[in-house]
Amino acid sequence: MSDTPYLVAAIRMNPEHRESPGYRSFWQWLLNQHLENQGYPIGTYSTITVYIDPLQGVIDVYDLTAAGERVDDGVGGYVTHEVPVTLVSQPQNSGTINDAE
Repeated sequence: MSDTPYLVAAIRMNPEHRESPGYRSFWQWLLNQHLENQGYPIGTYSTITVYIDPLQGVIDVYDLTAAGERVDDGVGGYVTHEVPVTLVSQPQNSGTINDAE
């Protein structure tokens, strides 16, 4: 696997933060990956990193309490851990898409 990611993207959950044409294209690509079939529906992870040589993905999955709530990291975010995922295609976007929330 290449050490340099092709794409690192924050998952924007507010619809108004997904309005740019580039992010709309990314969002459609993300939905087409069907990560929910691997146990990770949208909303259960904060970012996705895509590598293309070979095509691989890594998502930052939220850690949850016993009650199913996200674990606060103490600095305004949530605790996550990396999980490899299988991707079915390469996104058109490349680079970094930051969180708008």
